[in-house]
Order: sequence, then C-alpha cells, then structure tokens
Amino acid sequence: MSSHGLPRDARDGVGTRLRRLVFSMLALLVLLGAAGAGAVHIAAGQVDKLSNGYTPANDLHSTVLTLMLDSETAVRGYLITGDAAFLQPYQNAHDQILPMLDAAKSSLAGIDAHSLDPALASERRLAQQWLTTYADPVAAQRSGTPASRAQQQAGKHLFDQFRAANSTVANRLDAKRSELRAQSNRLRSMAMPLLVLATVVAMIIVATLAYRTSRSISRPLLRLRSIVGRLDRGDLTAQTDEHDGPSEVRALARAVNALGRHARAEAAEDRDIEQFRQRTRLVSATIRRTTNGAQMAEHLVRGLGNAFEVDRVWLHTFADERVPRLTAQWHRDALRPMPAASEPQVEMVRELAARLWQSGQIIAIDSHRTYEPTSAGRQPFDLAHAIGASASIVVPIGDSDTAFGLLWVAMHGHSRHWTLTETGIAQHLAADLAHSLVQAHVIERQAQAVQLLRELDQAKADFISTVSHELRTPLTSISGYLEMLQDGDAGRLPDQATDMLAVIDRNATRLRNLIEDLLTQSRIDAGRLRLDVTEVDIRTVLRIVQTAMAPMAVAGDVKLKFELPPPEVDLMLEGDPHQLEQVFTNLVSNAIKFTPGGGAITVSAMPDETDAVIVEVSDTGIGIPAAEFENLFQRFFRASNASAAALPGTGLGLAIVREIVQRHGGAIDVESELGAGTTLTVWLPKPPAGV
Repeated sequence: MSSHGLPRDARDGVGTRLRRLVFSMLALLVLLGAAGAGAVHIAAGQVDKLSNGYTPANDLHSTVLTLMLDSETAVRGYLITGDAAFLQPYQNAHDQILPMLDAAKSSLAGIDAHSLDPALASERRLAQQWLTTYADPVAAQRSGTPASRAQQQAGKHLFDQFRAANSTVANRLDAKRSELRAQSNRLRSMAMPLLVLATVVAMIIVATLAYRTSRSISRPLLRLRSIVGRLDRGDLTAQTDEHDGPSEVRALARAVNALGRHARAEAAEDRDIEQFRQRTRLVSATIRRTTNGAQMAEHLVRGLGNAFEVDRVWLHTFADERVPRLTAQWHRDALRPMPAASEPQVEMVRELAARLWQSGQIIAIDSHRTYEPTSAGRQPFDLAHAIGASASIVVPIGDSDTAFGLLWVAMHGHSRHWTLTETGIAQHLAADLAHSLVQAHVIERQAQAVQLLRELDQAKADFISTVSHELRTPLTSISGYLEMLQDGDAGRLPDQATDMLAVIDRNATRLRNLIEDLLTQSRIDAGRLRLDVTEVDIRTVLRIVQTAMAPMAVAGDVKLKFELPPPEVDLMLEGDPHQLEQVFTNLVSNAIKFTPGGGAITVSAMPDETDAVIVEVSDTGIGIPAAEFENLFQRFFRASNASAAALPGTGLGLAIVREIVQRHGGAIDVESELGAGTTLTVWLPKPPAGV
C-alpha cells in the first residue's frame, strides 16, 4: 500500500518505468557531455594558444618592424638634411622597440612556447646593437655633421641583419599560427561527425526506451484523456474504466470518475445560480434605466419576485429629504395584496430599518415557526404572521448614516433556506435601488433648479431688453432737441448755457452707449446677434470713432491721437461696420474713462504678415491688476481699482467687444501695467472665419 492507501506494483509502476527511462537518458547525456567537453577542451587549447600567445606575439613583432623602419628612415633623413625634425619618429619609437620584443617573448612564454626564444633574443640583440652603435650616436651629432662612410655602412649592415632576423621570426610565427589553425580545423572536422553519430545513437536508444515505456502506460492514459476531454467539453456523463493500466492510472481513473460525479452535481447547482444571477442583473439594469422613483420601486419588487421565485415582495420608503416616499408590492396571483400600513405599523417598520442599518445586518428567516425574534423585533414579525409569511428576508434601504426604507421578501405556506448568494444579492439590489433613488431625486431637484434659473435668466433678459428700448425712445427725443438747441434753432444761447448743453450732450452720448451695450448683450444672450457682413475699411470705421470720441476726450483733458497708415495701405476686410464701430467705440471710451487728465490715448491700425488687420488702443491710464486679467472679459466684471476710484461703468463693454471680435473670427489681447497704462490689441482676419 502507498502513503495514499492505493495498491501499487513497484516493479511495474509508472514511476519505475519513468525512472528507468530518465536514468538511461541521463547516462547518455553524461557520455555525450564528456565527449563534447573533451573536444571543447582541445579546441579551446588551440584557440588559447592563438588568441593569447601567437597572435599577440605576431602583432607586437610586426609593430617592432614598423617602428624600426620608421627609425631608420628618420635617421637617414636627418643625415641627408641635417634637420633635427626628421628624428621625431626615431625618438618616438626608441623606447618602445626593445620592450615590445620582450612583450612578444612573454606572450609566447605565457602559453609555454619557447622554440622561438633564441631567434627573438638574436633579433633583440641586433635591434639593440643598431640603436646603441649607430642610431643613438647619429642622433647625438651636431646638426649638419655627416656620419662617416664606415659608420653608415656599419649601420646598414646591422639593420640588414635585423631585417633578416625579423623576417625569420615572422615566418616561424606565421607557420606556427597556420599549423594551429589547421589542427583546430582537423579537430572540428573529426569531432562534429563523432558527436553527430553519438547523438543519433543516443536518440535511437532513448526513442526505443521511450516507445517501450509509452506502450505500457500510453494506451490507458489516452483512453483516460479522451474521457477527460469529453468532461471538459461538457459531457458530464463520460466515465472511464477503473481497472485498466498501471496502479497509478487506475487511481487516476477513479479520481476522474469521482470528479465527473462532483462536476455533474456542481453543474446543476451552477445552472440554477447563473439563471438566478442573470435574472437579478436584469433587475439591476432595469432600475438604472429610469429616473422615476415609482418605476424603480415597481421594477424592483416585480423583478425580485420572479428572480427569487418567492410569493411576496414589499417595499416602503419613509418621508425623507433624500428620496420620495414610496410603497410598492408584488405577489403571486393567488394571494391578496397587503393592506396599506397604518402609522403605528410604519413607525415599527422605520425602527426596524434603523436598527438593521445601524448594525449593518439583514434578517434571513428560514421558518417563522421556529424563529424567535427579540422583544424589539416582535411587533414587526407579528405583522408577518398576520399575512401568513412563513419565511422572510428583511433588508434595510439607506444611504450614508441613516436608513430611509425597508425591503421585505417573503414565502407563504412553507419554509425556505436562504443561501448566502440570495441574501447577498438582495442586499446588492437594495443598495442599487437606494443609490438610484437618491440620484433620481437629486436629478429632479437639479432639473427644477435649472428650469428656475432659465426662467430667471429669461426674465432678466426680457427686463433688460424692455428697459433698454424704453430708455432709447426718450433719449432719442432728448438728443434731437439737444442738437436743435446747439444748432441755434431756438435762438442764440448764452455761453454758459452752451457749456451746460455740452455737458448734457456728453452724458447723453454716454447713456446712449450704455443702452447700446445693454441691447447688444440682450441680443447676444437671446442668440439674435447677427453679422451684416460687407466690405469694411477699418480706416473709415476708426475715423467715425475719432469724430464721436473727440468731445469726450476734450472734456476729460485727454489727448486722443489716431495713427493710421497712408491710403495705399490696404485695411479692407469683411465684417459688420456697425458692430466693429461699437467695438472700437467701447475700447476708446474705456481708455478715456480710465485715463486721468493730462494723459494720452493712441489708436493705431496696420496690416500684419498673416493678411489680417491689427488695431491697438493704448492709454496712459490707471492700468489693470495682473491678477484680474483672466476675469477682464467676463460680463459685469469691473477691475478693483476702477471700483475703488468710483469710475462709472456696467462691466459689459469688454464682454461685448470680445463677443463681436470672436464672431468676426478674430481675437483680442490685453497688456497692462498697474499705474502705467493699458494696451488692448484687436486682431481681425480677412475674411473672418465662420462668417
């Protein structure tokens, strides 16, 4: 018997056969590894001799020849020209030649190769002799002093001997490197077929062993796999033979059959649970599709009754500022509806909901006959007995810290066990309903508030429009008679009266501009502001503004200057001339109003490189605080320093300006320094976008 209580034949078990196969494979792998390691070791030795011995030695030896040739050429050039600059290559190489020959010898000694030691020693001796007996004395001579012929012939003879010794060593190094490469190639050509042959033999042996092992266990396992596949595909009726194959396979077959029986039981339960969840998800989705509280309650009680397959569902919410008061119920056709709850009953239900909400619990009663409520909960359950409830789920409905309703699911005539899934879903649906009721109530209040705001806004717009029109009629009459008086239609007036009429005229103009602003803002709010687009010369518009604003500038002791380009400069664009006139009138009027006496205002216009027109209105007035720039173009906004100085105004001018400029496809920008002045820049394209 094994540790798991299963019978086991140790001589014929799956484990024994697999161990035998594994051990055979390991032995073959060890043999192949040893052969491969031997070949790698030999090849590595050859490569090591080449890479760490002969190749570095050959490179150093070749460098020595190069340095000697450079030195010999340098010395010869010095002898010919007498110019010490020719000795630079010799001086650079002098201290490198002998150390490099020693390094080449050391590289060979590092791989235990000493056959070239005598030849390298001879080469070193000749190089040293050439340097000390010929090159060094020549380099030490005074510039322009030629070496003797005997000295030159001795130096040439030494250098020829060095060249011969160097060539001998180089040839032997090349021969040795070629020999090592040939040995390495021969080793690879021999090792690869042997390794391939050994691998093929090992694969045949392993395949034979694997086939014999698989024959003993594969057939029952294949049959078992087929059964497991059928189970996986949903055929829970599939069963396998528990008496075929090795003991491990037989034990596995018994386990698979037990798993199939368990899966059949779980599948039946899962089908029921999934159907139940699907029905409750549909209930939750139905609740979210409406914002009507009564419809939500009706959907919930009907959906719960069908999903839980119960006899009765009752829902009640109390008077609360967060949700509307609701009562909804559903019942089987054979049952009578519950009567309306009396005030004492409603109070009992409220207390029960509050207790459950505060404790974070629900009540699930499998049988009212065996359930004993506490004294605090007896009265509500007396109501349950009165209508014949035999099993119940009671769930509080609430939000935040307090409950505002109760959900009751009941069976009639027999008990029922409520599962954790059922009680959890009942809580989830109650929470969904609470959230949806609160949101629906908030949305309803917001809609009412929005409607009220719209009505107030419309009333305000109607009032402004009415007042503006009513003011315009008498103002027109006042302006007409004022003009007649100024023109002398009533006879010559005293100078003092003329001055008074000028003051009246300025204030009438201010009032007329204010009324125009109010009417324009009213049309903007009502969506009735339209552009009467035509060809407009900005130069003409600005001249009209200059004429209209000149008296106001004189009265305020402000110098008003218009800087316009010559007539040949094109300032034409497409737009509404009257609205553009209103834009620049507002800007100039503001500049005059916020510029103290003695100040100056400059209005300039020019085309820019984007084929647009730029108009700047600059003043030397009180300026605008930088922190208030972002609010400058909002309706009814007035800068704090303007309010503190008690300067008149409605705060509509710049808001109207920006609206008109944007409708022309343009933009307006502001630059200001507190106490130093303000510059407003209007950019108008040709033609305006969107017109």
